[in-house]
Amino acid sequence: MMAGDTLTLHYVTDPATGAPQQSWLVVLDRAASALPATRARKSPEPVATLPAVFALRQNQPNPFEARTTIGFDLPTGAAVRLEVFDVAGRRLRVLADHYFAPGYYTVEWDKRTGSGSSVGPGMYFYRIQAGPFRARKKMVLLP
Repeated sequence: MMAGDTLTLHYVTDPATGAPQQSWLVVLDRAASALPATRARKSPEPVATLPAVFALRQNQPNPFEARTTIGFDLPTGAAVRLEVFDVAGRRLRVLADHYFAPGYYTVEWDKRTGSGSSVGPGMYFYRIQAGPFRARKKMVLLP
């Protein structure tokens, strides 16, 4: 971590003993943070309640030309990994790979790979793993 960074841990305790019910492993991957990463942000709309279920939303716009926004909902805090793949199944970019508090989030993809090169027109897939939740969707990049 760098100066000014905040680390927040959430855990569940046993009501009878007060002891944590889970073990935790915290990993800092400086190599991953050095890549040109897209930051996830909470939805700008005021939200009165938390999501009821995990969800991966369809990217907007779809199809897209230069960039697209992918949304996901977390009813509980979870370690989230959001990735983009080509039709051959090759991972092109990791858009998110860390813990998120409960809430509604969006991440933008600018049609670039993890190394910074642009991908061509075609169909792509994005996949989320968030705690017990797994989902994937298709998106189309226009020329």
